[in-house]
Amino acid sequence: MNGIMGIIIGIVVTIGVAWGFYYLQGKRDKELANTKEIMGLLVEVKNNVRLGLAIVIVTIGLGFTLLLIHDGDKNSVQSPIENNKVEVSAIPDSIQKKEKEKDFFHYKDRGLAERLSDELSDTQAQGNDESMEQRTNRLNRVIEDNPLIADLRDRARQYKPPFQYIGTPVQVGIPSGNRPQSRTVYVAFESEFAGRVVEIRNPKNEKHLTLRAIGAFHHTTSVDFQMNRRQAIYLFGRVNTTAKAVAFILPPSTQPKGISEHQSFAPLDEPKSQ
Repeated sequence: MNGIMGIIIGIVVTIGVAWGFYYLQGKRDKELANTKEIMGLLVEVKNNVRLGLAIVIVTIGLGFTLLLIHDGDKNSVQSPIENNKVEVSAIPDSIQKKEKEKDFFHYKDRGLAERLSDELSDTQAQGNDESMEQRTNRLNRVIEDNPLIADLRDRARQYKPPFQYIGTPVQVGIPSGNRPQSRTVYVAFESEFAGRVVEIRNPKNEKHLTLRAIGAFHHTTSVDFQMNRRQAIYLFGRVNTTAKAVAFILPPSTQPKGISEHQSFAPLDEPKSQ
């Protein structure tokens, strides 16, 4: 509205100025009798016309500028900005709702996860007669059509950020009977580590081993992992008691390593059990 009013006012002012010039020039035409003065007057009129056109152009431009500014103010969001980011709480609910309808989400909005989950929801099954093969093909098509879902699933499979395993405090001991080989470690059959490649790290000296966890006992003991004597000596420098460690699940493509394959390994003599 401000821009339109600016244009109207500018046009009215321009017309008034042009009419004033025209009136003055007509009055002077009657008073001037010689050709020289008339020619000078024509030159002056020409200059005044140029001035009038310039005023019209400037006025129209100013009017459009005010119009754009006014429309921009109506659609703008006044919100605090910190570190070049706008907080979601600063965006009016009406705008958030409208943008979510367009599949626009802030990267911290849980609605994004829900929206991606909906893409692969089994509620979209094509009737109760859908076979396993049809279901698999349908879901694979959805994944192929959405690069974001495909990338997230690949990251989750390989434990890449943000799906990396944070680490679990565990108790490590040495079984009295059968002991694991150099690249393996025993865990309970029910353990989340069973069948996985794990990194077992001593938080006190940062030594670690990359081993494949094999289910070998029921979780009735006080330990989570059972190592052989060499592994325990390398990590903890002792074999006669249990020790605290931190375990990490590694990507499936990771290859387990023996002690000699770890660069930080320094051979140690086995201490005598007390």
